[in-house]
Order: sequence, then structure tokens, then C-alpha cells
Amino acid sequence: MVPDNWYPLAAEPLPDRESVRLRLAPLARVVDGETTTELPLGVLLAGALRGGEPVWLHEEEVPRSGVVVVRTNQRARGPDGSVHVWTARAKGTGGGEGSSGLRFDVVEE
Repeated sequence: MVPDNWYPLAAEPLPDRESVRLRLAPLARVVDGETTTELPLGVLLAGALRGGEPVWLHEEEVPRSGVVVVRTNQRARGPDGSVHVWTARAKGTGGGEGSSGLRFDVVEE
């Protein structure tokens, strides 16, 4: 079974026929006998599946070790005492190559 926090990135060739870009694809899951399509909770990639513009990733942006994106709220005061608030994101290396548990061409009895 694929972990709940794993979402497939479908590979699509670019016009140069050498490069590949990745697109977030919806994942159908069976919950209580019903098939549902779940979307990621975050807004970085899921916005594309919720009717926004497609989000493309170049294959070199997603290494085999994975990627961790951390979102934090930032707050600072200006020289005049005004408050400035923003959301920051930091990208880091994942925890290593993992296994989604996804299997292809398997026959179960």
C-alpha cells in the first residue's frame, strides 16, 4: 500500500525529446470500498489539481533522496516599529531513497 503522504509525479517529455518535466497527478485510493481521489493538503503542488495552473518540476529538482520543503511564518519589526509578516519556505534534502510500496504487474490470488 502506498503511504498517504506520497503523490505521483507523472513524467512528460519536453519538445527537445531529451529533457523530462514532472507533473503532479491525482492518486486514486480505495477507502471503505469506495474509490476517492485525494489531494495534498499543501498549496505548492495541490493548487494545480484544484483548478489552478499546472505546476511543472524539472526532473533534476527531485533527486532520488527526495526533497523536504518546510514552511514557516516569519515576523519582524521595521526601523519605525512597523510589523512585517510573511511566509517563508526552505527546501532541503530528503531522508534518502524510500519505497512507495507501489507495485506493477502483480497478480494476487
